[in-house]
Amino acid sequence: AIIAAQSAAPAEKLKVAFVKNVEAKIAEANGNMAAARDLYACVLASVPRNLLSPCQEALPKETLDWSGSSWAESLFASTLALGPGTEGSLSGTCGGGQALVGKKILSLPTLTLSDCEACGLRLSGKWVDTAGGEGTFRLWMNGNGRRFEGTLRGGADGDKPWSGVRKATAAAGHGGRSRGRGGRGSGRGSTLRAQQPPSRVKWLYEAYLGRARCSLVLADAAAAVADAKAATELCCRTVMGWSALAEALKKADGVEAAKEAWEEVEYLKAR
Repeated sequence: AIIAAQSAAPAEKLKVAFVKNVEAKIAEANGNMAAARDLYACVLASVPRNLLSPCQEALPKETLDWSGSSWAESLFASTLALGPGTEGSLSGTCGGGQALVGKKILSLPTLTLSDCEACGLRLSGKWVDTAGGEGTFRLWMNGNGRRFEGTLRGGADGDKPWSGVRKATAAAGHGGRSRGRGGRGSGRGSTLRAQQPPSRVKWLYEAYLGRARCSLVLADAAAAVADAKAATELCCRTVMGWSALAEALKKADGVEAAKEAWEEVEYLKAR
């Protein structure tokens, strides 16, 4: 179907690209990374320009309001839900349930936030839990509304760092539907931020990532970064590209350089 949609010359190029893509995957699977990279390069050189445009819509901007927000939080690996409290303040809960620690299943306390005061990107207040602990907390939302970091103070274990990633909403999932056909995870009311590449460009997306993998093995981290970035530009809501970019940036410039890419992976996965 993809080939049929092209005129004669581009269609012939696509046939060559598909054949070379199969050969590249075989060479990579056999550990011949240099040959595989050259074959992936042939694939990418044969791509019609109309397939190179971004094919997934960027996610809408997040609100910077704390009220009504839900977060995948780090302390209990649970959902922190924030809503109206008493006398105009906010309240929230998280924790509870069970966790496997070593070989034992332990019940986790439920944490309740109260007297929460939101001041711009900062949220502070008090906490108590069902295990008898209590204290205060202070959190800061980052400038794009996607994450928070802060500290839970007090309790038997002392101060603890606390972070979270904003969870997806139905509105966010629906608002980011992919252009055209393909892109699973984009249906009406969906809460999935992450999508698969549309079928018409999946082979192209995989070729970028294949060449990036080969470049990493061949100690060419800069080339791997360039191809992984191209994959994220083509399909900005597909996790594999951001993971590949994080790995390439880590090899090229160290852990700190890969931080934003890893944060994008976490954000896309949060649901």
